[in-house]
Amino acid sequence: MRGALQSVLGSDEAVEGAAKARRVSTRRRGWDRLTARLADTIEVLEEGQYLGLQLRAGVPYYVQLAVTSEGVRAEAVSNRFLEGWQRLDATAIDRLRRLGWRPPTDIGDGPVNWWRHFDCPVPAREAAELLTSTLHRAFDVARVDQLEYRAFSQSGDTILLPGLSLAREVAGPKPASLERRVDAYFKHLLGLDELTRDSDGDIPIRWDDHMVFVRVTSDPDYVRVFSPVLHDLEPTAELMAAVNDINLEIRIARFLVKGSEVLVGADVDDTPAIEGPLSDAYHAVGSLASHYAGVLQARFGGATFFGQIVDPPGPVSTGLYL
Repeated sequence: MRGALQSVLGSDEAVEGAAKARRVSTRRRGWDRLTARLADTIEVLEEGQYLGLQLRAGVPYYVQLAVTSEGVRAEAVSNRFLEGWQRLDATAIDRLRRLGWRPPTDIGDGPVNWWRHFDCPVPAREAAELLTSTLHRAFDVARVDQLEYRAFSQSGDTILLPGLSLAREVAGPKPASLERRVDAYFKHLLGLDELTRDSDGDIPIRWDDHMVFVRVTSDPDYVRVFSPVLHDLEPTAELMAAVNDINLEIRIARFLVKGSEVLVGADVDDTPAIEGPLSDAYHAVGSLASHYAGVLQARFGGATFFGQIVDPPGPVSTGLYL
């Protein structure tokens, strides 16, 4: 039975890997098509017209261009207009430089955004590739359908560009992004004004001798809640069998062996009322990590996140999560 279950888990990993490869290929084709459509659009824009591409979810990452008598001036948002976790880190800034952007300056009347100028005749394809590459490589926009455009003339008239096949920016309040809604939930739950994030962008929350991490993921949009149960373990067949047995006993969350670690995690799909499922996942992961760390440590050794020896476990307090 255990061997069969391990085989199923292995086949699940293969299926997931193939699905991920298909998603990557689909995304790449989507960006290639947008680049081609954007190049065609740039060729027909006239002097005094402006075009910007930005995230639809309210996160202020954007690229834009203006057509002048001398060519096209392109810009990408800089940290002057970004705050907190949205600010560009060293990796993003290095990618902007490698893509060919020139840096902003705080001196005098210099540019406040990353910028690039294209002389006439404008190389439309090159300009389009710069904008789309910046969005998905420097700003980590996962999919084309996460974008919207705004286009207008110097006189303020709106320009419609259906050839871009993107949603047009609509004035008025926008729905909060998944990340903002997750932040709001945990600020309320923990009684904090601000949340901290680690180097991976995860929200770390202490739960007894463990850490629970909350990660917002895109393509598709969901929240992953996970906790390292034990580390410094030998990934033996007996350990795999014990983890498989645990997975047969529980619901909502799943345990897995990753290298020398055992982790427990649960994924929550993005829905308008995500707070309830997110609460269930968070409490289930924390409770299960706390309980099964003692079960597994008694048999296989290892240490918790903070290096503690775990007391013998009592009943797991996860409500209906088992």
